[in-house]
Amino acid sequence: MRSSLLVLFFLSLSSFCCFSQSKFGNLFQFNYIASSGGGDGSIVGLKYIGSVAAGGHITAGAGIAHDIWFDNRIRTFNFSSVLADLRYYFKGSGAGSNFFFTPGYAVKVSDRSSTGFNLNTGLGSKIELNSQQKLMVGLGFDFHNVQDEGFKRTFRGVTFNLGLVF
Repeated sequence: MRSSLLVLFFLSLSSFCCFSQSKFGNLFQFNYIASSGGGDGSIVGLKYIGSVAAGGHITAGAGIAHDIWFDNRIRTFNFSSVLADLRYYFKGSGAGSNFFFTPGYAVKVSDRSSTGFNLNTGLGSKIELNSQQKLMVGLGFDFHNVQDEGFKRTFRGVTFNLGLVF
């Protein structure tokens, strides 16, 4: 129920931001993270980031994410994170390649969720679909630190990001 309320809240927030000035952007992103030796299993997740252009090459934003870690050995972990997002575009913020840095902290929203620091960083590309929408793809590194009741664990992996910018 709480997850549904969070989704509805951010959908309404994004519809408000879609009608704002062109220097604001909304990113809805799907993530798949494969383990690279730190933790077993894989993580899938969704992110929403609202950002603003801070100069010709930089965007800064904030958002939320929900990730699910399917651990092959122990159990499934849920992360509902509050995020910051910083992107540097090599040829300007309209389209092209970029470097992204997205730290976050997972907050406990239900009995089945876990807390802990997480970080997603890497290289991406913004591809223009039309004058209003762009496709965002990225490849990078992801880190999740699990701090659950008496249980601490770290997941590190290679991440693939696919999103839509409004």
